Amino acid sequence: MMSLRRYALLCAGLTLGLMALGGVVRATGAGLACPDWPLCHGRLVPRLEGPVLVEYSHRLLAAVVGLATLLLAASVWRRHGRDRGLVGLALAALILLGGQVVLGGLTVRTELTASLVAAHLGAAASFLAVPLPVSWLSSCCCTRRPGGASTAGGPQRRHCGRPLRWQR
Repeated sequence: MMSLRRYALLCAGLTLGLMALGGVVRATGAGLACPDWPLCHGRLVPRLEGPVLVEYSHRLLAAVVGLATLLLAASVWRRHGRDRGLVGLALAALILLGGQVVLGGLTVRTELTASLVAAHLGAAASFLAVPLPVSWLSSCCCTRRPGGASTAGGPQRRHCGRPLRWQR
């Protein structure tokens, strides 16, 4: 079973991999190998060869990152629903995810307009920045006394590496 901290790091790693694959799409000129969106050549699963394989792999990994982000947000809300910082990060991840989906689709539909390609990359970098503080904040919980005063004159940090509930 995986702790929320490790799962957030996995999400960051998947996002970084997606960004690298996006770079491969750009470098190989495969960005319009699937000329329509969300389908590819009018099909849910196209013939996977040449540039179509590169572009479609980017789309598939984006779907995996999207699902992983939804699960991360659900886990944050379930386990840390009262922590405004973590919930805010989870909400930011979902907003950025929606923005990335829209930008990705517009990038294809407008045939790789430079400003949209740049916005898509910039939003990806912002999206990558979200799981890292989720990982840190979910593993460093503040212990407080019943009256609200922190222990030992300041917050005491402890590790909270509990398994994710949906993995049990």
